[in-house]
Amino acid sequence: MAGTIVFGGAGFIGTHLLRDLRSRGIGPLVSADIA
Repeated sequence: MAGTIVFGGAGFIGTHLLRDLRSRGIGPLVSADIA
């Protein structure tokens, strides 16, 4: 993912958190805020 390339370890953690948030149904909101 682009986040992993840009932020390295932090991006990897962020991707994991986004996946968790997406499973809760609010991932799209968070992704839009970051983008």
